[in-house]
Amino acid sequence: MERDLHLLSMEKSPRHGLSAAPAQGSVEKAALVPTLYEQALTLTFSEQVALLSGALSFNRSQVAEVLQVSRPTLYAWIAGAEPSPQKTRRMLTLLGLISRAGLGADRPLLPRLVRHPLSDHGPSLLELLKQDAPPEGACLRTLVQAREMTALVAGRARMKKEGKPLPSQPPGKVAPVEPRRTTPEFDHVLL
Repeated sequence: MERDLHLLSMEKSPRHGLSAAPAQGSVEKAALVPTLYEQALTLTFSEQVALLSGALSFNRSQVAEVLQVSRPTLYAWIAGAEPSPQKTRRMLTLLGLISRAGLGADRPLLPRLVRHPLSDHGPSLLELLKQDAPPEGACLRTLVQAREMTALVAGRARMKKEGKPLPSQPPGKVAPVEPRRTTPEFDHVLL
């Protein structure tokens, strides 16, 4: 299970764990670089769970909630049992969202940004992902916002450690970042 998850693709983008096939280039190069969908399919379910829980700072109970299964079922899948096609599609959709938001197990979100709403009036990312049919747009926006807030907190911690003065920016004012382009390989995957 301790397979290097950062070696998921033959062409790794510096900001993204799973990389999409090149938009342009020769047919030969495109054939060498697996699509995002193919990369996710090559992982064992146990590795997929590790990637999901690592990127979102989930424990096993939260992974089971998001996949809408019991913990014993999740543990059976991790041990090698085969999940249903519906649950496999759900996992691939979640991994696609994580990848499009620029997250990975080596770039996890802060747990509090996943478990608590990022605005006064919205649901938390965990609440969004637990829905029967999570709204992809809202999930992606929330993932990107949480990623940027995580980067802001990490930057502040680094500045504090280096003894540099912290910028005076009001809390919650994070520059908007566009999510990665939609990935056609995941357009057909429904929750």
